[in-house]
Amino acid sequence: MSHIASRLLALAVGLGLPAVAMAQGLGWDSWWSEDSEGTSTARAGVSWQARREAPERWWGLNAERARYRGEGWDVGENRLFLRGAGHLGRWRWSGRLGGNGETWLGEGTLYR
Repeated sequence: MSHIASRLLALAVGLGLPAVAMAQGLGWDSWWSEDSEGTSTARAGVSWQARREAPERWWGLNAERARYRGEGWDVGENRLFLRGAGHLGRWRWSGRLGGNGETWLGEGTLYR
């Protein structure tokens, strides 16, 4: 297990310790695109919502396979993320933080 994966797993377990029994869920997502130069990107993943209080308030893990292809090259990688959504007063947020075992990756949204 990579150092990124082990840290995310430890964080997920730590977040779950004080949790009361909440709804959980599994999900599947996929994404594909291709540009005018013939480069394609494809991602497929499975998500586990370990704690779900409401549609806009949850956290869980996401594992995905990403593949990038172009003329003469093809790169694939496995990724693991800690994902979540919630609110801070009137502000709403969602995002994920994880990596591919070598590089930290993430994204987030904050809105009102």
